[in-house]
Amino acid sequence: MAGDELAFLRRWPSPQALQSSRLATLKSFFHKHGSRSADRWEQRAAVLSSLVALSAEEPISDLLEGSVLVNLLETLNAAITRYDSTITDLFEAQPDDQLAQVNALPGAGPILSPRLLVALGQFADNCPCAEDLAAAVGIAPVTDQSGRMRKVYRRLRCDKHTRQTFVEWVKEACKHSVWSAAYVQRRQQAGHGFHIILRALAYKWIRILWKCWHDGVPYNEDIYLKRLREKGSPLVPSAAAA
Repeated sequence: MAGDELAFLRRWPSPQALQSSRLATLKSFFHKHGSRSADRWEQRAAVLSSLVALSAEEPISDLLEGSVLVNLLETLNAAITRYDSTITDLFEAQPDDQLAQVNALPGAGPILSPRLLVALGQFADNCPCAEDLAAAVGIAPVTDQSGRMRKVYRRLRCDKHTRQTFVEWVKEACKHSVWSAAYVQRRQQAGHGFHIILRALAYKWIRILWKCWHDGVPYNEDIYLKRLREKGSPLVPSAAAA
């Protein structure tokens, strides 16, 4: 819960407290905390005007419980802030060549870049090929084949947080990578599910990441688009049309 919301609960912990406060005071509070939308205030004012408390007096037990929960959330927010600060410091202290690798990835940003660096640093050096890396991080599917029966399903025995890191990142990469957006668009037009598409896109990206990591060369979107164009990939024309 954000600090502004906690400040609101700290000041008005009950419906009775809201009813006893003037609308001008509430409006001033929202303005002070950066919420200045006239439409939003009209909606809030309508809710406050129709507010009905269950009793005339504030229940002491509810006030105590609300105060304790606010205290706990404030403590949790402070701990999360310390974690974020420590992660940022440790991330920025990593070798420049590794930072260049993850900072060049489209859509990585300050949240996903440290997670991607940990995943690549932990697995990429120990994987002799891209397929091994895809399996190590849980992106590669599992194929079960016996005679004429063949089943392909999502890998279950893996580090699920690492797998989720790549899935979350490729979802953001679609907003910044031309060919990734084209890939998602084509698969959606074919009727494939969105999460299936993301895992398939992550598998394609991991092949690129493994190559870049072992060659020590950061990813370059323009160079990759040029190679796709040279190979006649359908992703480039569809991306250009989009």
